[in-house]
Amino acid sequence: MIKIITINQLFSQEDGLFQKYSDEAKVPQAPDMAPDINHYLALEDNDALTVAGLYIDDKLQGFCTLVYFYLSHSDSLGASVDMFFIDSCHRGYGTGKKLISFAEDLARDKGAKIVTMTAPLNSRLEKVACSFGYEATNIIHTKAL
Repeated sequence: MIKIITINQLFSQEDGLFQKYSDEAKVPQAPDMAPDINHYLALEDNDALTVAGLYIDDKLQGFCTLVYFYLSHSDSLGASVDMFFIDSCHRGYGTGKKLISFAEDLARDKGAKIVTMTAPLNSRLEKVACSFGYEATNIIHTKAL
């Protein structure tokens, strides 16, 4: 089952799901993940964040967070996949596609015209994003400061 959850529900999980995401999604140039819950709560309070949770046997097994932003150059709304994760034991069964489709429907219902997703170059996520219909349009260059 996939449903909308709150950011508090995501971060209050005690089963290590977010830690698994943190370990897998780490970008070498970026600091270790230490989510600013207050920032996420502010985004949620301002209707600029949606969290979709994937439940299997009543346990959270995946999530997708969307952050909404204004595209001033086209006077429209966009959404960015901030975090996307499926526990490894539930991958390969179409669960990721169902979760991202659910998130895209949420973005569409909110009025977003595009959804963006970043993925490390040559990563599994890059291949998965392409299989979901996402196209590589830009390359993000990162430099640690």
